[in-house]
Amino acid sequence: MDTRPYERYISLDQLRTFWEPMTNWRLESLARAMLTSLELSFLLVRHTLADPRSLARVEQRVERMLALIHRQLFLLSHHLPEIPDEVAALQPSDATNLLRCNKGSAAIAPRIDYWTRIWLAHLVQNDWHLGIEPCINDLRVLYGLAPVAIDWGKPVLAYDRLAQPSQLIPLIEEHTFNPEDALFAGVHQITECWLYVVNRELQGSAQAARVGQLSLATGTIERTRDIVAYLTEHIQLLDAMVLADYHPLRVRLRDASGAQSAQVMEMVRHAKSLLPPVQEYLADRQASVLDVYAEPCQFPQEHAYLEAFASLEIAVASFFFHHYKLAARVLGAESLGSLGFEVQKLTSRFTAPFSPLLDQVRYDHVVITNFAYNEVAGTMTSQLEAAYGETPTPLAAHPTSATIAAEQAIKQVNAYFDALQRQSIEDWLRLFAPDAVLEDPEGSRPYYGYQGLRIYFLGYIKVLGQDLVIQVDPPRYCAESGVAHVTWTVQARYRTVLLQTNESAEIFFTPDGTICRVVVHQDHTMLADRLRSQLTYV
Repeated sequence: MDTRPYERYISLDQLRTFWEPMTNWRLESLARAMLTSLELSFLLVRHTLADPRSLARVEQRVERMLALIHRQLFLLSHHLPEIPDEVAALQPSDATNLLRCNKGSAAIAPRIDYWTRIWLAHLVQNDWHLGIEPCINDLRVLYGLAPVAIDWGKPVLAYDRLAQPSQLIPLIEEHTFNPEDALFAGVHQITECWLYVVNRELQGSAQAARVGQLSLATGTIERTRDIVAYLTEHIQLLDAMVLADYHPLRVRLRDASGAQSAQVMEMVRHAKSLLPPVQEYLADRQASVLDVYAEPCQFPQEHAYLEAFASLEIAVASFFFHHYKLAARVLGAESLGSLGFEVQKLTSRFTAPFSPLLDQVRYDHVVITNFAYNEVAGTMTSQLEAAYGETPTPLAAHPTSATIAAEQAIKQVNAYFDALQRQSIEDWLRLFAPDAVLEDPEGSRPYYGYQGLRIYFLGYIKVLGQDLVIQVDPPRYCAESGVAHVTWTVQARYRTVLLQTNESAEIFFTPDGTICRVVVHQDHTMLADRLRSQLTYV
């Protein structure tokens, strides 16, 4: 994919120069990228305030922008717990583009009042001053609002030196094709600033994990997740575009799509690289990811790391999902994007797991816990029904069996296991009455009716269908009770692990010979133990 058309449109090469460090402070490039984003956001507010179009809904756009600026201030504080002497200043900023946001109508003043108060209330919690606090008060005064008192007893960030506010102005103001040009470019420029931070932080997380510093890596992953969550909201600013103005721009920008962002794909690669280090760390300790999920108290650092990884995966998927919804809203789901693929194809970006191996571990954990706790499956739901005075239909149905011919009963039992062995769900369902119940094991919440029985069958075959062999002993039918008794042995393979279990059941019948109730007796805890001890991951 040629990324240059997109990069030229948003002046990415020029933008990157604002992130380059000039001191030995290890966080300087990240700080510069974040401050660049903040200044670009101020410029977007200024541009929006000057928009004369009634369809632009200026007040609503500005409200969203001011709220997103607050999110940026929050992220900035979390990434910069302190500032060293080499980036401290004697005086606060006098050049921030925030002061250019003074063209709003009187209707904007309440929003300026609300959000600037929140900004200052947040900034005062830092151990250092950002350096634009007096300018926030100056903006308040320009809108006829009283300034907020500020205590200047902390170090002040050299804001103007790091952010270079005046030099950023052309990056927004050069986009003059139409009113949506600056918004479209600015949103992507801000996104690229934060993606730079994301990728640097993810690289650092993987490096820390490789040397066993899991707590450090976990904290960094969590901060990165918060940035991705912010970007998910940020890109939705493009929802506000007036499509009649955007489409002429879009056509002229053919081959320069946000889908060409190299940093987005880099983010996915770095995120996926976070899992191998913890797998290697666990392997050195004769443990696996499954052990972490099964016994988190024994692996607290590893568990926290995996949970942070999972939350990052969700955040990235949400980012892609909202990008898809935005593209579908603007272009239509059937549209071909400028890169030649359907908008619908974007869905794979938020449905495919980062790690197929971790996804497998999660499912294996589900299977193991289902086996371990199957005797109490659904019992809480049944207890709640009882507490509300309800008599669940499955429990009330068919308490006794009708007396039928022994030959017919034995035939039905054999057909039951034959259909299960052949994995033929339709043949199996035809043996049951419409309101039949199946209790497996006894004491668990029964499956009821064809819908419930279908769920049971599909779940059974999904887990035990591989190399399934059911050896059934000759059924015994009691004419006095009308109940058939049967025992059997199940052999199956779950992935690479051979499983075997002995089971029995009572099977009840309706007068016409269909099965109306099945009560199974089994203990699958041994299957859970076997899977825990024998499943392997490479």
